[in-house]
Amino acid sequence: MNSIEEILSDNTSGSGKILNNTITHFLEEGINFEEIPVIKILEETGKISNKFPLFALLHHFSNYLKEHLKGKTTIEGYKLVELIKHYKELYAGTQLHAAEKMLTELTLDKKNILLHSNSSSVKTLFNIISGKKSKPIIWQTVSSPAGEGILQASYLKKSGFTVHLFHEDAISHFITDIDMAIFGSDLISSDFFINKTGTFTLSLFLNHFEKPIYILAEKRKIERGKTTFYETAKANDEIMKNPGGIRVHNFYFEKIPLWPVSKVFTE
Repeated sequence: MNSIEEILSDNTSGSGKILNNTITHFLEEGINFEEIPVIKILEETGKISNKFPLFALLHHFSNYLKEHLKGKTTIEGYKLVELIKHYKELYAGTQLHAAEKMLTELTLDKKNILLHSNSSSVKTLFNIISGKKSKPIIWQTVSSPAGEGILQASYLKKSGFTVHLFHEDAISHFITDIDMAIFGSDLISSDFFINKTGTFTLSLFLNHFEKPIYILAEKRKIERGKTTFYETAKANDEIMKNPGGIRVHNFYFEKIPLWPVSKVFTE
């Protein structure tokens, strides 16, 4: 079960997983109810989009539903299921195709690769590689403050990779060991991308040491035109419990310029 409350409280999953959980929620709604008020669907997609305003995949799915529910007051459950299944079919395999495209251009065998945060696109890439004898070595950041990089490190270790886990602030200790970085992205604009806080600092450091940076993402994450960046500060207690008047600033995402990036790979 993927309730709205569970989706809204998820602070460690990437945009791909949040979208999948959102889709599962609405499929369950369609299966369990004969008829659903359209306003309820729009309110729930609105809540999710507002909680994750920087996740382009959620905006894309939300706009798809709005377009196909325009002018309706209710929708039969089975028609909602059909509508969502059609969306899934339209974009099935896009992560896989993007990863395969990257692998046709990059040789990752025995490379030391820096990863930051927890990305379903990156996991898809390494799922393909996991079956090969000659595997890259993973250098995974903790990705504070939520520490979702630990989840990705555990996932990749179970997939058969050698994984080094370290806090992103300690990058200077390992930069000579690292050959390249592969980042996911939540949104890509014409001159910047949005990703986990810490990506900007890592990108500047990698660029200084002439280490290539690659982004792996779906085309749905590319937003044309002007993109406004905004984010609501997260819970203080992830950084400091009982701050006692100290002004705590806790943000998960940031804008990173595209100029340090060697190439963006999509399907």
